[in-house]
Amino acid sequence: MSPIALIYSPFSYIIPPTIQIGERSSAMPLVTVRNWYLSESELRNAVEVLPDLVSEALTVPSNPDAELTPEDIEVFVERGDTADIHGLDNCQTFAVTVEAMYFPKRAAMIQEATDKIRQGLVEILPATRAFVWVTLPAAAGFAEIHPTDKK
Repeated sequence: MSPIALIYSPFSYIIPPTIQIGERSSAMPLVTVRNWYLSESELRNAVEVLPDLVSEALTVPSNPDAELTPEDIEVFVERGDTADIHGLDNCQTFAVTVEAMYFPKRAAMIQEATDKIRQGLVEILPATRAFVWVTLPAAAGFAEIHPTDKK
């Protein structure tokens, strides 16, 4: 597993594994974890398992373009604010949002995949209230800026 650093800033994130030019670079799925109340160790535990959970849940074995490995997953962490929460009865400890590329077979299993990710988090975290949201945009673009790019 690649080293992970938790960095909090207005746009805090987990540093994803480096992708070398010429390697498979799908830059998807993107996982955002918004944390309100998890401790640092609980958050780290969740973030460390998410690449495995997401890649396993969203892989479509019959489609090479939709097969994922944990290294394909980028995880970003944002610090939530109590202003984000709508009433104490709706208090979420954290939220996981996954954006992945649309494939018809992936769409057909989207709820099953979401439930697998949820169950994996339930197994490692204390009793908590959270949500997992997986979206498959019908159209998305990706471009990568690399230090060797010329202007």
